[in-house]
Amino acid sequence: MFQRVAGNKVTMRQEEDRCPYSLGFQRAVQLWTVLAFANCFSSSLGQSVTLCVTNLSNDGPGSLRQAISLVPAGGTITFSVSGTIILTNRELLITNNLSIIGPGAAQLAVSGNNSNRVFEIGTNASVTISGLTIWQGHAPDGGGYDDYSCTNGIPIAGCGGGVYNAGTLNLVGCAFRSNLAGYGGSVWIECVGGNFGGIGGSGGGICNSNVFYALGCTFSGNSAGAGGPGSYFDDMGHPDCTRGGNGGSGGGIFNHGSMWLTNCAFAGNSAGAGGPGGNTGPPYYSQCSSGVGGGGPDIYNAGTQTIGALPAAPSTLTGDIQANGTFRLAFTNTPGVSFSILRKTGSLYAPWVLWGAATESAPGRFQFVDFQAIGNAAAFYRVRSP
Repeated sequence: MFQRVAGNKVTMRQEEDRCPYSLGFQRAVQLWTVLAFANCFSSSLGQSVTLCVTNLSNDGPGSLRQAISLVPAGGTITFSVSGTIILTNRELLITNNLSIIGPGAAQLAVSGNNSNRVFEIGTNASVTISGLTIWQGHAPDGGGYDDYSCTNGIPIAGCGGGVYNAGTLNLVGCAFRSNLAGYGGSVWIECVGGNFGGIGGSGGGICNSNVFYALGCTFSGNSAGAGGPGSYFDDMGHPDCTRGGNGGSGGGIFNHGSMWLTNCAFAGNSAGAGGPGGNTGPPYYSQCSSGVGGGGPDIYNAGTQTIGALPAAPSTLTGDIQANGTFRLAFTNTPGVSFSILRKTGSLYAPWVLWGAATESAPGRFQFVDFQAIGNAAAFYRVRSP
């Protein structure tokens, strides 16, 4: 913890049993989650904005969807509700750097209603999600060719039923339950480049294509998508058949980026089954082969995977007062991790306030500048992830 005091003097002191630099330490994360839930409000805190979700609606004022659309980069979303948020029309797309702090996976779920993916994290977005259940997400199914022109669809299934991540995603204490990647599309005729059923989508719970961290998360009952069926006739109308599509891989997680998992549990997840082959029927009764089932019921790794290791606690942590009276906090850590800055003023016994988010000025180098430090007799700072 850093203490900024009058007279341009900076001192550092360690708080016992308060884990000031805890990165992913479960007790500290749970404490902050409870704090965020108990003090849910919408306002500006220093340089950071916190918006509160006040109902379980799919859209509209007070909804999670609206909060995601309104919160500025570096902001935080908290909740004053429990139960299930049901998405009735489309996924929740996140393109800003933000944190979503839920009340606990047992208290609040976000459901894709078995028809929508739950979250998509856009390219270049750095997002932290904690204390939520992500449930009944369903990535888009593949389309199917259904006429002799071979132009009426592409049998490509969606990846990531619960979450598709193309940015940097930090998950803490979340539960992924009963999510499904897309089914492979059907091919009813033998089209150029489509002589088999569509391949099932991968990553029932999560499909990661960039950087992904998970701490204390559970994955249960998630499935990759099944392959699509083969065709019954060729494009000349003569009896023929094509084989079924292959099933998707990674019922819990499909990774083709970089992934770190710590204290995560998996149960009852499944890879996608191969689709059935086509059958011409009479008079030839030709039967084509089924597709091959996918791999990795829990995890399919096609990238970089680390299990059981956390990024190190912030190191080379320094603080200094600038000539204009602002306070600058700097430290190094694993590239791509999100960090929150908490502050309190006047006394060590004052409550901590979420004051903003650290920015990554270069890979692994983080900083935070408090433009409102001047005029305080004493100010204390904490670094925490998320």
